[in-house]
Amino acid sequence: MTLVGATFTPDGTSVDFVRQTAGAPAWEVWRVPLLGGTPRLFVANVASPISWSPDDKHLAFMRTQVTPSLSSQLIVTDADGGQERELARSESSLPWISLVAPWRPSVAPAWSPDGRLIAVSAASSSTGRVVFVDSRTGSIQEVTVPNGTTSGLSWLDAESLVVNQPAVLGAINQLLRLPYPAGPLSRVTNDPNDYLGISLSGDRDDLVTGRRDTRMDVWVGDGGAATGSDVVQRVPVLSGLARVSWAGNGLLYGGVIGGRPAILRMTPGEGGAEEVVFDALSPVATSDGRTILFVSSSTENPLHLWTADATGRRGRRLVPSVTASQMAITPDDRSVLYTSLLGGTVSIWMVPLEGGTPTKLADGGNAAVSPDGASMAFTALGPAGGSVVVCGLSGCTSPRPIGPVGFDALISWTPDGRGIAYASEGNLWVQALSGGAPRQLTRFTDRRPIESFAWSRDGKRLAIARVTVTNDIVLFEGLK
Repeated sequence: MTLVGATFTPDGTSVDFVRQTAGAPAWEVWRVPLLGGTPRLFVANVASPISWSPDDKHLAFMRTQVTPSLSSQLIVTDADGGQERELARSESSLPWISLVAPWRPSVAPAWSPDGRLIAVSAASSSTGRVVFVDSRTGSIQEVTVPNGTTSGLSWLDAESLVVNQPAVLGAINQLLRLPYPAGPLSRVTNDPNDYLGISLSGDRDDLVTGRRDTRMDVWVGDGGAATGSDVVQRVPVLSGLARVSWAGNGLLYGGVIGGRPAILRMTPGEGGAEEVVFDALSPVATSDGRTILFVSSSTENPLHLWTADATGRRGRRLVPSVTASQMAITPDDRSVLYTSLLGGTVSIWMVPLEGGTPTKLADGGNAAVSPDGASMAFTALGPAGGSVVVCGLSGCTSPRPIGPVGFDALISWTPDGRGIAYASEGNLWVQALSGGAPRQLTRFTDRRPIESFAWSRDGKRLAIARVTVTNDIVLFEGLK
């Protein structure tokens, strides 16, 4: 079970929180008395924490659907959770940020001090956006913000907001001031901390935010995960974007250097790491390690898919407008599979490594290719929740679900091609293609999240990226 977004009720007697039970298709808001008691379901089918209007008479939250197309709705209800009405809806090609993949930050809609506007964070292919919705009419106006999506926002006064925003796309979040209705962003903080979430005091003079530190260890063991050890330790990474991939005998992984995302390489048992590409995310490589693919996070080429040689040089843009989700290279090293929001859905596309016209394969995410190159596995979201789907690689023929899994779960074929591995509750599990209950592969006991894993091409080694996230609460006083 996952819990996020605790919110006090206006009378201070209870706490509303958002939770999702493992395998459930939707998030829900539950209410529990502050002094203890039995939680009860308050609002079903939500995609964000709730927020209360200044007069405490209404609350707002997000809903998001992935199929048949990606779209978000801003919902307003009475104080008791009844009388729901859809206030506004996003365009399918420009979704709003919510707990539903591929983003998953815990960001509640933000009411202006007079209750006239509700602000929500939104995504696009290269920049972030803040959407302002009139709470009476549902009319929409937008402000574009640079360097990626906004992961937290709150009104400072009637003429400005404070937002969590990276100074550079793919970097850590800082606190910035966003003027309303227009004006450039200005810094509130300028430090090496990663801030997430914003809450202001009643007089809007003090601010609390979360300070997040995410560190990655990379464990390498035999192909059956029977023995192994950490070969990379305590590397700072972006939360949710820790990735590891084999490049020949070496390992590629993402980290943060000087506040900028970077791809590093090391060879287990042969010393330290070297920087390969800066302003880059989600590395993957051909079987010989001579060609690297990555998602650019630079201001000039945000969220574009690039190729480079083994040294990170001779870069060439392959595809624009992708996500930083898991990518896969076919066993013959001729094509790459990636995820895009093109067309208003979370979808999987394939493009030749030498360049050419991309081909859409299926709606879903986190594609993986079977060792023989004949089949593809991916995650999909249906009425009953997320599942692993397997189909023929050419045209995704004869798709069939083989077991439940989170829509945002990273997956991989097992080296023998008989099952799909995925991470859950700090360990790897394998769902056999033939069906039945999944079996546990790894035996980690500390329940640290696994954010990425990869077998070497010969299946003899397994690399697993595990993260430790430390959260603190920071108070800023005297903002006005």
